Amino acid sequence: MIYLLYGEETKRSLGMLRDFERRFQAEVPVGGWQRFDFKDEMDQERFLLGAGSQALFSQKDFYIIRNPSHASPRSARTLEELLPHWAGKDSIVVFFEEGVPEKNETFNFLKRTASKSQEFSKPSSAQAKTWMEGELKRRSAVLSEDQKRSLLARYGGDLWALESELDRALAGGSPVSLKLTVDERELFSLGDLWGRRERAQTVLKYDILLRSGFPSERMLWTMMWHIKSLFAVATGQTKGMNPYVLRKSTDQMRNFSQDELSDAYKALVELDVDEKRGERSLEIGMLHFFLTR
Repeated sequence: MIYLLYGEETKRSLGMLRDFERRFQAEVPVGGWQRFDFKDEMDQERFLLGAGSQALFSQKDFYIIRNPSHASPRSARTLEELLPHWAGKDSIVVFFEEGVPEKNETFNFLKRTASKSQEFSKPSSAQAKTWMEGELKRRSAVLSEDQKRSLLARYGGDLWALESELDRALAGGSPVSLKLTVDERELFSLGDLWGRRERAQTVLKYDILLRSGFPSERMLWTMMWHIKSLFAVATGQTKGMNPYVLRKSTDQMRNFSQDELSDAYKALVELDVDEKRGERSLEIGMLHFFLTR
């Protein structure tokens, strides 16, 4: 059985992917399933040397393959050879794609071949509002109507970002407030250093903030907000943006391509997910982010 999960709304698609991982962990013998991310060239080599060369001779395969649209020509050819084999036996192979790369040949081939495929589109305004109201009820929390409207207007199309900003608002760092506390200024300076590509100063500031007692969660949320601001300017989505933020973001976004900003944001989202699952340390993950991005 071949599954394809894809779309712009990664909160729900990643949730389903985690369900498959938990199923494999519970039902497949240790070492009996593998996970690959084709954004990583080493992972593709590992796939070709191991799974790709052995799958034709195995009875059952259990794989999770992320970002198949990044497959090299060799990996793409191997996938085309294996897909009929996987579809015709008791294997479970799950492909996960971030976004909808409609012009990618490998992705389109998977859409035609997959036993089941599901697109996770961005939620409508009504769906985002329903989700947020349910989340507030679950947490027994309250926000003003102005705060809720502002959150939905800015982040309603991305439930990961909406959840992060909701966390921030409930923690007292509401994104709708224009009044900055000393703490918030310090946090925003971290984003500015990163945005100017001053890596050594960014790592130093991160260490200082940690030693001063700043929660790594707040730094994560601040960086996600900062990257979204840069991406908004890069894509011309600046309506209603604070003039100071617009001017600063315009200067900084020239240091990045849109792909770099998108990848950086996704890296923080995955770090947040992994930390909540107990798989990674947020403090170490943030340090790795600043050292590599």
